Amino acid sequence: MKSYINSGIAQSINYEPISTVNLKQSLFGAIETDEVSYKNYVIELSNIDNSYKCKLEILSQNRFCSEIKQIPSGPWLKEFKMHGIKLMDLENSTIKVDKEIKLLIGADVACKLFTGKIIPLKSNLTAVHTRLGWTVLGKLFGSEPSVESKHCLIISSLKLSAGDLWSLDVLGITGFAHRQTAKELEEETTKYFNETLCVNAEGRYEVALPWVVDNSSLPENRKLAEKSLLSTKRKLMTSGKLEAYGEVSDNWLGLGIIEKIPQGETGRVHYLPHRPVIKEGSSTSIRPVFNASSHALGFPSLNECLSTGPNLIEIIPTILNQFRRKYVGVMSDIEKAFLQISIREKDVDYLRLLWLRKDDLEQVEKYRHRRVVFGLTCSPYLLAAALQCHLNRVQENLSCISEILKTAFYVDNCVIRLDSELQMRKFMLESQIIMSSGNFNLRGWKSNMHSVVPNGDKSTDENVLVLDLVR
Repeated sequence: MKSYINSGIAQSINYEPISTVNLKQSLFGAIETDEVSYKNYVIELSNIDNSYKCKLEILSQNRFCSEIKQIPSGPWLKEFKMHGIKLMDLENSTIKVDKEIKLLIGADVACKLFTGKIIPLKSNLTAVHTRLGWTVLGKLFGSEPSVESKHCLIISSLKLSAGDLWSLDVLGITGFAHRQTAKELEEETTKYFNETLCVNAEGRYEVALPWVVDNSSLPENRKLAEKSLLSTKRKLMTSGKLEAYGEVSDNWLGLGIIEKIPQGETGRVHYLPHRPVIKEGSSTSIRPVFNASSHALGFPSLNECLSTGPNLIEIIPTILNQFRRKYVGVMSDIEKAFLQISIREKDVDYLRLLWLRKDDLEQVEKYRHRRVVFGLTCSPYLLAAALQCHLNRVQENLSCISEILKTAFYVDNCVIRLDSELQMRKFMLESQIIMSSGNFNLRGWKSNMHSVVPNGDKSTDENVLVLDLVR
């Protein structure tokens, strides 16, 4: 949105700044720099024959872009000549052009320079006419592979992975940009989690959504949610599962997992579309899954506004390696793990949903989540972080089992290996005591040993899994 000039060029032409401007820069990945002071100049630009001139305000910057390669020889040169397109930055040109970018024209000025004349070329390039001359956009085909990736005239043509596009280094942007690496973002997310975590009046852990993008840009999304609800309704009626799906929401309402929207409440809101997932034979045969990646055209999704936190996949090799070391293997999972953690009041209206009235399926009612939602990109991290926090608060007499549990969880699954059946029984009993104090119920115990179900667990020996031990 701003135009920049190389500080050295401004000084060599003896430009005098007209003012000083303090700016924060919003960059890729919603990174925002600290406020920096820039010298503000007024300069004059003209085309090569001086038939057009314009003045513009421009900010000084030591370096803001890496070199752009000149256009190599190829069949496109004949097309340029045929259409009367004259360019300065050709490899075989007798005119020497400085490859380093010294002037960056931003959207504040560029839109006024375009004349509207556009010529698509057979070589996959597009020539765009401006008041300062012709420019060419696109990717060159037909050159050597080693050259093709370098001779690109716009950033979007570079051969980068999606992940690379979040790296300012790859784009050659240096200097004023405060580079925030993935590790730094993870650390900020963890810091924010620790600052906002609390235990609410119900005795549950309460967390805040880890925003990385200002949620004021998040759309209401109600039309998408209504469209999804109608589609879900048709599918459920066809499969005969509509009543069962409704019972899930009734159950959630009774448990305080969701609540009806109080009359008269206003403010910023966001609705999540949902659909059923059916698993016959499971303890939960049908359940809703929420699509936090849905968004209206031109707007971000909820997931795009949230930090995912540290990458939990990285801990899987450690868990698997530990599981191979000892004689007795035991596994369990936390019952409805995400739904045991509350969401702070400030964030619940961004987790709204629509459902049908029980007594009139043509009427839609509005609800909102009070607990962590399965479908948010941050949910696995919020659960993992809450579990670690809970295990750090365990009483001293149970600290030994707590330390084992700290490295045993992957999301809601507990996977551990122990030396003996006696040690396993002790672990199962004490781990249930530890976890239940945080409203986390360990269940579904499975082991390579027989008769291992602890007192109070409704599982039977038939549910015990004989593990295939890796020797």
